[in-house]
Formats: sequence, structure tokens, C-alpha cells
Amino acid sequence: MKSSQKISKGLILAGGKGTRLAPLTYDWLEDKTKFPKALIPVHNKPIIEWLVDWFVKNGIIDIYIAINKQHKEDFKAWKNSSPQVANIQFLVEGKNGGTFLPLLTLPRKWFNEPIVMSYGDELKDFDLRKMIQQHLDSEATITMGIRQVNNPKPYGQVLIREKHIIKFVKDKNQLISSSVDAGIYIVNPDIKEYDDGRNFQMMEDRYPWLIINKELDYFLLRGRWFDCGNWQSYEEAIKNW
Repeated sequence: MKSSQKISKGLILAGGKGTRLAPLTYDWLEDKTKFPKALIPVHNKPIIEWLVDWFVKNGIIDIYIAINKQHKEDFKAWKNSSPQVANIQFLVEGKNGGTFLPLLTLPRKWFNEPIVMSYGDELKDFDLRKMIQQHLDSEATITMGIRQVNNPKPYGQVLIREKHIIKFVKDKNQLISSSVDAGIYIVNPDIKEYDDGRNFQMMEDRYPWLIINKELDYFLLRGRWFDCGNWQSYEEAIKNW
């Protein structure tokens, strides 16, 4: 890929139910999310807004946010009340289709070049431009941001040998590495060739084939990263972000 190419488009996945942050986000009596976790505040600013600002800081100014339809009004209200620093559109999902399906439902004319994709329940602050440049200089279909952590059990683990990803494991009972999937990716539109036609598809189900075909690269994050998906990590973000 030509290194002179730039990336200005991004996708944020914010359609999760947020059950791990109950009762803040979840109504057990009605079995539904009452508040999207991407709109939970950290220092009086929603997580999603921190992410958008970080995207813009790194040149990502055309952004889709994948959301669940039951939270459409919540996100519209947030967008209307927040500073308009980027072109933001919503990709509304009727039900959870997994982390891979939003890539398939993006408008083809929009997703016709590499994009940045991030989970919407994490706070990140590192040099995204370096990650983008590495991807553009490579032959990878996906470049995955990875992070070394003390407790890899809650995350997908990445085993690296001779500067290549050779294995990805999601099983919490199988520890292979302290390097984990940090929920940030640079993705080429070619990834759509890995569509298997199902209504629920996860990104990690593509990794074995990408590894075999040598299309999965990695970038080691050097900076701040907080997973806000559960109470312990959310509390840590409140204290240290």
C-alpha cells in the first residue's frame, strides 16, 4: 500500500449492552440496557466524546458510530449537545450483530479505503498516527493494536514470534501471552471478503484465517489505555485518566 495515503475515516463500536456495568447501565427487571456505556462519563465527559476528540487529534474527522436502535435518542441528544469537532453519523443496529458485522453494513462508497476502528468503551491516548503509518507501509489487511497487561484473562491474547502474530486465544482458561487485543484496529475494505453470511459475526473469528494468510499485523501501544467495560476498570479510569 502507498505510504503517502492518509486515513481520515473511523468507526466506533458502541452497540454493546453494558451488562458488566450493571446496575448503572442495565435494567434487570426489563432485561434491557437503560444507558449505553459509551455515554458513561469520565471526569464529566462521556467516553465516546473522549474517543472522538482523540480521533480528531490524530486526523480522523469522518466518523461512524455503531449503536443499538434502543439508544438512538440517547446518542442523538449527546451529539446535539457536544462540540461539533467531526462529521459524525450513526450506524443503527436492530440487534447485536457482533464486532465484525458493522464493517459489512457500512456504506460501500464510504468504506472504500482503510479506516480506523475502535471499541467504544475504552479510553485511549497514544500516537495513532504512528499506527496508521505502520499499517499503510505494510501489506496487512488489519493492523491490531496490542497492549501488555498484568492480567490477560479478560481479553483476547496475542502470541507473537519473530515479529509476527502466530496465534490468538479468547479462552480465559488458556494463558499464552501477556499481550492482548486492545480494541483498536486499522482495517482495509478487503476484510469484507471474510464475510461468512451469518447474522452474528465476531472480529476474532477472522483472525485464524488472517494469520494463515499473513494479513494480520500488530502495533504495540505505548501510552494510556483504559478498558472501562467493568466496574474495576472503570474505577481505575476515574482515578488515573
